[in-house]
Amino acid sequence: NNRATSAERLVNYLQEMGIYVDSGSSCTATICEPSYVLDALDRPNSGNIRINLKFEHQKADIERLMTALQNF
Repeated sequence: NNRATSAERLVNYLQEMGIYVDSGSSCTATICEPSYVLDALDRPNSGNIRINLKFEHQKADIERLMTALQNF
């Protein structure tokens, strides 16, 4: 699947920059079933990335992520 391949490429690209994301939804991280969350949002179940933000993240962290995504 092209979408899934692109998501994995993006995950690897971001990891090389020290930005850690994951592919797929957190609801299905341990099982291989379609995500009910993505289904409810009418989004495809492949080719997605998950970005987790915490209170510890700073504005500079978000800006670095946004720049990396724009340069992908």
